[in-house]
Amino acid sequence: MNMGDKVEQRSGLEKPHRFYKWPINKQRAFLALVIGLAVVLLVGLMVLVAIFNNPAFFLLWPLFTLLPPFLDTPLGQKSGSLTYYAPLFIVAQSPQKFVIHGGTLFDYLFVFGWRGNGRSHRAIVLYNFVDGLVNLIEELEQQPRQAIIIEGTSYFFNERNAQRLGFATSKPDVAQRIILTLNYLPLLVSYSLVQGKLSFPRLSRVLKAETNSDELIRHKQKLVKMRARLMGNGRIPLQFIATEPPGSDDPHRTA
Repeated sequence: MNMGDKVEQRSGLEKPHRFYKWPINKQRAFLALVIGLAVVLLVGLMVLVAIFNNPAFFLLWPLFTLLPPFLDTPLGQKSGSLTYYAPLFIVAQSPQKFVIHGGTLFDYLFVFGWRGNGRSHRAIVLYNFVDGLVNLIEELEQQPRQAIIIEGTSYFFNERNAQRLGFATSKPDVAQRIILTLNYLPLLVSYSLVQGKLSFPRLSRVLKAETNSDELIRHKQKLVKMRARLMGNGRIPLQFIATEPPGSDDPHRTA
């Protein structure tokens, strides 16, 4: 397959967490609620600016950045532009590359809720990342193709663990840093959910990690062993461990 060819749609997980197991009417009601909340916030902001004639109220604009993940993520999954390989591991595919994401604020809330143990949450995030990579590798093996770039930008990476997973690291480019800065508030909430307390992620520690599909496949056995160790360390509740592979009719992933 040439790099310019259309990307073949991958199956991934049909119901990666609680939201996707809701009846379709309940999902639609949730999305309508998010849209309604966005409209109310926008109108409220405009009214405040008009009444008090003070543009300083536009400083509240970052609050709006909390809402897009609750629309973009489920709609992206439905349209096929986003594919889950674990509840907290998503891939955005294009003919040129796969961009991996360790879940969005939407996913973190439906997987963790508002409470929980930070140590357990960190173990679950790491397990999801490794599990998602293994599931992605298995689909790449089933559909041989020319090597394709796989990249991601996250505070999860450091040079040591990136190399263990088959990635090389670099600093994010200017565009990626701007995107991270504009989305700092949802990143802050997500990071705090993982840590189990209010925590401020340092954008200076965010790294871009990159590999290709051939190199990732070569690391499969190492990743499989790492996943087995994580499953056996006792920090991850059983409901967070996969019992069905991606593409099965009813993947038993629960939150």
